[in-house]
Amino acid sequence: MSEIGLTRAEIDGGILLTHQTLVAACKANRNSRIRAVAIRTVTDLNEARRQLAPNLICLDPAGKSYFELRNILKTSITGPAPKAPASWTD
Repeated sequence: MSEIGLTRAEIDGGILLTHQTLVAACKANRNSRIRAVAIRTVTDLNEARRQLAPNLICLDPAGKSYFELRNILKTSITGPAPKAPASWTD
């Protein structure tokens, strides 16, 4: 995980498809430059964006319809690049 572009500021954000979203987010958050969240729905994503401005979204695609995945991915890439909230401290 430490070799991904987020830790070197080469990319603004990413989406990780995994069956272990909570484990992935927890391990990713060990790096102070990563604000990872595990989401299931667009609603989860919007709430996470409001509170944390995540730059890594962990999503389990299993059991999701094409339309659910499309909506989550479309929402993930819209809007400005994620920036840490002003109140965020390391």
